[in-house]
Amino acid sequence: MRSIISSIEIKPKLQILCSLSPYFSKDLIYLEDRRKKDFGKKRIEDFRNYSFDELVKRINCRSVVVYGSEEHDLCLRRARAALNKLSNNGLIIIKGAKHDISQKKYLRSLEEIILGIN
Repeated sequence: MRSIISSIEIKPKLQILCSLSPYFSKDLIYLEDRRKKDFGKKRIEDFRNYSFDELVKRINCRSVVVYGSEEHDLCLRRARAALNKLSNNGLIIIKGAKHDISQKKYLRSLEEIILGIN
């Protein structure tokens, strides 16, 4: 979510969207009550304020969407939505990676992605 919001202001030539958040305004209906409690009222209010569909309309840079094959289905849904809505994009699936960018497998794959971008 932060990367998408930031890219609208910063206007980079390229952004790498890792493990996209499945929690934007339209997604809250899928969020279990216990997870809402875990996130807290302030964070849930933040989610309500951002529409994925509206934000991606304002992105004008090349985007690479990175998704771990072991992430929740909601994350895969968000990755596919990003691919459909971003005009200059690509998808990279990291086999065996979870929704945890600090995972060694995820970090190694990101390093390969970054070094391979031209």
